[in-house]
Amino acid sequence: MVEQTKNREIAFLWQAARLTLTGVYVVAPEILRVHGSAIGTLGNFSAAIGKAKSKKTFNVSAIVAASLKNGTVLQYVAELPDNKRKILYVDTEQSPYHCQKVMRRIIRMAGLPLNEEPENLEFLTLRRHTPEMLYFTLYSIFTQ
Repeated sequence: MVEQTKNREIAFLWQAARLTLTGVYVVAPEILRVHGSAIGTLGNFSAAIGKAKSKKTFNVSAIVAASLKNGTVLQYVAELPDNKRKILYVDTEQSPYHCQKVMRRIIRMAGLPLNEEPENLEFLTLRRHTPEMLYFTLYSIFTQ
């Protein structure tokens, strides 16, 4: 019985994820730009990857700051709808101390006060957790 249920769920997910040539798909609103080119659309997840010490965190900080400000920071322009301004920042590599330094930089770049928690930023530091624990936790959150 459990295996049949799992098979039905997998089949459903498979069908829901299929892309077809004849399908009609909605263009997601472009909400992040740099030099006039779109680099982010509403509803998508993004990850920064690259070589060590290549300024990934600094660039992501500027993008997040522009998004919090809903304006321009270092050539990054954010235009988020009022009801879609919540930002989830997840760091899987740095310590809480270093993540807090990044968070403070973001807040400064956005021109927000450093003495109060930003209402539209949720910052998670996950380095101390195992991948299995993270998977279980995130799966639980997103399947509720």
